[in-house]
Amino acid sequence: MGIINQKSAFYELMEKECEISGFTSIASIPLDTKKMKVLSSELNVFFQGNKISKWPGYIKKTAAARADIISAFPWGKSLIMTALPFRMVPASKNKLPEAECDELSGLIAGYAANKTDYHIHLNFLLKGLLERLSEFSGMEIRAEICIDTKPLAEKPLAAISGLGKIGMNSCILCPDEGSGICIGSIISSLSLPEYHSSKAVDIPCSNCAKCRKSCPAGAIGEKNEAFEIDRCISYLSMEKKGILTAEERKMLGEWIFGCDICTSSCPDSNIPPPVAIDLQWLLLSSAKEIEKTIADTPLAHTGITRLRRNAMAVLANKKSEQSTALLEKCILTLNSDLLKETAYQILNEKDIKL
Repeated sequence: MGIINQKSAFYELMEKECEISGFTSIASIPLDTKKMKVLSSELNVFFQGNKISKWPGYIKKTAAARADIISAFPWGKSLIMTALPFRMVPASKNKLPEAECDELSGLIAGYAANKTDYHIHLNFLLKGLLERLSEFSGMEIRAEICIDTKPLAEKPLAAISGLGKIGMNSCILCPDEGSGICIGSIISSLSLPEYHSSKAVDIPCSNCAKCRKSCPAGAIGEKNEAFEIDRCISYLSMEKKGILTAEERKMLGEWIFGCDICTSSCPDSNIPPPVAIDLQWLLLSSAKEIEKTIADTPLAHTGITRLRRNAMAVLANKKSEQSTALLEKCILTLNSDLLKETAYQILNEKDIKL
């Protein structure tokens, strides 16, 4: 479809979109620009190297598509990228039961605790943007909305489009919000001019290293490319499948889902604090009750079994009589082989015979 020639009107549309949807930053870029081709070449080299050897399987399987957005979406003409502050995501329908005592508590990252799943909310906002863009252009637009769910190298694309800059914590930094944002993308069949929020170009990472110094698992190196995903608490708690090693369980600390320590320590970040939930509720309540409570939240993506596995690791890290008693009870009440094996391993390490 044809290029929009009314650039000033389009720029105004994009600026208004920040006011309408609450985006802290927004950008658009044609897919056939020279810098996009250079980025594709760089990503090809990156994804073929050994730096992704420890990354999740789904990223390795889609590496070729992530390296070349044009091949992945051959009908696409332009890319729109948006940054929504986590603080703008509305509350979820149900509230997580909070812990009454520290010995039986576990942390949920602030962006997810009692919050609507940002995938759902951001998808709603991007559909509205597409409707306004179609009305503005007078054209029917083919589009694909991407929010962590499609084979896109979102952070490099966000950086090259002018949405923000990649920080030492490997997150995108945006104006006035630091790294406390979630990214939404639209691949569009409409040719759009290049645009980015004026402030976005002026926010390079200050290299204050607060994120690196605060990371309890030592996942952040001194350079951006030195990030170790297999030591990231968010990755271990949300994406790592199967049994956790003793070292991985220890690295979780008190975190059941996610970890926003590096994000909240980033200057200008303004995200809600983590919530300490009741682990008795998580481990002993019916799956149906838990599913209902977390249905519209980010926790649903991780699933009950993994959340319970993480809860057991947290109990082990508590090293209290109450936490040990709850672990013993789990062996008698839970049917999952993974969870039983996790509990047995932890109790054996404590030299507790059942």
